[in-house]
Amino acid sequence: MAAEWDFEGDGTFPVKAALPRRAGATVTVRASHSFTRPGTYFPALRVVSQRQGDAITPFARIQNLGRVRVVVE
Repeated sequence: MAAEWDFEGDGTFPVKAALPRRAGATVTVRASHSFTRPGTYFPALRVVSQRQGDAITPFARIQNLGRVRVVVE
C-alpha cells in the first residue's frame, strides 16, 4: 500500500506516507500543506494497493485518486 500527495497539482506526488504492509490493514493518513500564493489549486491524494498484498510486484495494482478544489485568497 502507498499514499502520495500532490499538493501543487503538477502530477509529481512528492509527499509520501509510510503505510503498514499487511493485508487487510485499515489506515488513516494525514498531511498538512501551506500555499504561498493566492490562487486556485487542485491537490490530489493517490492511494495504491496490490490485490494480494504483495507490495513489490507491479501486477494487479489498484490505484485510487482523490482531488479537491482549494481557493486561496
